Amino acid sequence: MRPYAIVCASALLASVTATARAEGPYVHARLSAGHALTEPQASELGWGGGGAIVLDAPIGTHFGLEIGGVALALTQGAPPENPAFAQRQAGTVFGVDGGVRFSLGNAWIDAGVGLAATGNGAQPMVQANLGYDIHVRGRFWVGPYGGYTQVADLGDTLRPGDAGVLLFGFQASFGAKS
Repeated sequence: MRPYAIVCASALLASVTATARAEGPYVHARLSAGHALTEPQASELGWGGGGAIVLDAPIGTHFGLEIGGVALALTQGAPPENPAFAQRQAGTVFGVDGGVRFSLGNAWIDAGVGLAATGNGAQPMVQANLGYDIHVRGRFWVGPYGGYTQVADLGDTLRPGDAGVLLFGFQASFGAKS
C-alpha cells in the first residue's frame, strides 16, 4: 500500500510542477505610498514611498513562490520628544524577501520574510500584502494593493527601532497569475 501512495504523490507533484513551469514565472512591479504606524517612527518620520519587484513562480493553480527586492523611504517628521535624541533625517529600507502567494479569481494575498538594510544594519523583515488584479490585455494586469511591512531592530534597546509601515498603491503584473 505504501509504494502505491508514494507513486501517486510523485505523479501528482510532477504534474503540478510541470504545469507551473509551463505558465511562469511572472513579474510583479509595485509602487506605493506609506506611513509608519509604530512609535517613535510614526511621529519622527513622515509619509514616504516605495517600490518592489517580485518574481513569482507558480506551483499550482492558486499558489506561487515569490522572491523580490523592496525599497522604501519615509520623509523627516517631528523631532523626538526626548531632546537627548537626534532628529531623524529620513528612514530608508532596502531589502530582499521570499514568500508565498495565494490567488483566487482576481484577488490575491502574499506574505514573505527577508532581510532589510536600514540605518542600523541588516535587520529581519516580514511583509504581507493583498490586492485585486484587473486584466488590461494579453498577459498584462494592474490593480490596487495594500500591505504591511515590519522591520525589527535587534540592536538598539535604548531607542526602539522596530518599524511597522502601512503601504497602499498599485501593482502591475506581467504574465498569467498564480
